[in-house]
Amino acid sequence: EYLNDSVVRDDNYVYVNGAMRYDIDASSFTHLGGSYFKDNDDVYYDGVVMSANTTTFKYISFDFARDRYYVYYGGDIIDGADPATIEVLNKAYSRDVFGAFYENKKIQGVNTSTFEIINDEYARDRNYVYHLGEVLPGANPITFVL
Repeated sequence: EYLNDSVVRDDNYVYVNGAMRYDIDASSFTHLGGSYFKDNDDVYYDGVVMSANTTTFKYISFDFARDRYYVYYGGDIIDGADPATIEVLNKAYSRDVFGAFYENKKIQGVNTSTFEIINDEYARDRNYVYHLGEVLPGANPITFVL
C-alpha cells in the first residue's frame, strides 16, 4: 500500500525509502496526514521515530502537528510553541498566543496581534516585514507590496 513518496507497506512490513523496517508494527501503522504516521508504540515523521506522545498526537496541516506537550514542524519540536493555541497560517508560518513561527523557528520581536501573512515567504506585523521568518531590513510594513 502506497502511503507517501517515502513510505509503503504490505500485510507484514513497513518500508521506508525501500528499506524494510522491523521496528514498525505494520498491523497498527496508520497514516495521520502529511508525512506523519504512528503505530501502537511510536509516532514517525517519514519513518523516523519522534519523541511524541502517541495518545495525544494530532496532525494539523502541511508539516505541522501537535501533542499534549509540543508543536512539531517537519517532525521537529517548535521550541516555545503552545500546542493549545497554535494556529497554522500557511505551509510555513504559524502563531500562538505567545509568538509567531516560521517552520520550526520562533520569530523574534513579532507582534502577534498584528502579524499577518503576505504570501508563502513574506509576513508582516505593525513593526516589521519578515522574509522566511527574518526581519527584512528597511522594509516598511505599511507600504510594503510584492
